[in-house]
Amino acid sequence: MSEQQSDHQAANNNKKASLLFASAILVILAVVVAYVMTKQGESIASSEPVPVPDVIPTKPLESQVALVEPTTTIPEGSASVELPEPEQTVSTPRLEPEQPTKPALPSLDNSDATVIQAIENKVSSSAVKLLANDDLIRRTVVFIDNLAKGDIAKKHSPVQQPKEKFTAIEGDIVTIDPNSFERYTPYVELVTRFSGAQLVRMYNEFQPLFVEAYQEIGYEGDQFEGTLESAIQELIDTPIPKSPLPLIKESVTYKYVSTEWEQLSDAQKLFLRMGPENMEKLKVTLRAVQKELKHQ
Repeated sequence: MSEQQSDHQAANNNKKASLLFASAILVILAVVVAYVMTKQGESIASSEPVPVPDVIPTKPLESQVALVEPTTTIPEGSASVELPEPEQTVSTPRLEPEQPTKPALPSLDNSDATVIQAIENKVSSSAVKLLANDDLIRRTVVFIDNLAKGDIAKKHSPVQQPKEKFTAIEGDIVTIDPNSFERYTPYVELVTRFSGAQLVRMYNEFQPLFVEAYQEIGYEGDQFEGTLESAIQELIDTPIPKSPLPLIKESVTYKYVSTEWEQLSDAQKLFLRMGPENMEKLKVTLRAVQKELKHQ
């Protein structure tokens, strides 16, 4: 091959390489323009096509790459496009949600209406009529204090006494009349309509008043919750009879024939008078309350 032919071929190769490089530059420019149009939603100022430069760039690759930098000026004859300013992040201070304020509790002397209303919101008004209508929290505290000791403070009961009288079936063996258990069913239904969590929430809502009433009878206020747990345990520990229990009539009262049952506390023997079915239902609620108190 002659020297003239070699020079001609080399020139052709350089021209091809330069054309490929120029094409790559145009592709890069097209990507930049498309990006700007997408971000700003603006049309290019000139609708004329971008002409291919007559002079093939001969600068090194490094200097051509600079064309894609944000400050690069697009060659003459191309559409003028401004690159978008970088978005600035504006930090918004985080606002903590306002905690709802609890309504102020009434005084202990004026608490009956508020406590009864809180109960009535969960049960029927007819069920609320089973409650005592005065000094409800004071009565409850005294009754629970006695219950924890196994005693019954009848004069301080927080509920009305059943209207029906206790009855027994008298025959060869005297036993409690099953109809007598029904006297306590409305009271059991009143309690078991609440979940353990609801009862504990209600207790927590009025806890300062319970503490105040407990202090009035000579105790440290923070000891009341322990007394409440003892009263609950006293009832839970009461065995449930699997068959009717024989009784002995003494004057106007009845006693259990079996020492096992007669030696139970007065509180537990009152619980027995509610009957096995009512006892089961109440024990479920009492265990739920007991669990909630231990986990709070």
